[in-house]
Amino acid sequence: MFAGLGANCVTPGLQQIVSLINSGNYTGRTLAAWRKAANVQIVPVVICPDAKSRIRAGLRGNGAIGWLQNAAATDALIAASLSRTRYDFGDVIAVDQRGGTLVVYVL
Repeated sequence: MFAGLGANCVTPGLQQIVSLINSGNYTGRTLAAWRKAANVQIVPVVICPDAKSRIRAGLRGNGAIGWLQNAAATDALIAASLSRTRYDFGDVIAVDQRGGTLVVYVL
């Protein structure tokens, strides 16, 4: 389930991260549903720095991730929640809606 990278570094396996990134079905309808959410939960995906660099490089130019990050930047609730953390919309890799809560995964 977890692959070690370095002596003191454990990270989710690549397949887990790919599944998380690909789990969203982001459409205009998705955005409309986000506007009905009352809460946001920011969930950091904690990974080793070298793995984070490789994943970020792989995501550059990914149109779906770019669309998701722009949508997160324009959603007032997500933007306000991110502003209270060390993360910003460029760190968003997935958003899942669970009832009235948006779960925002950041890298």
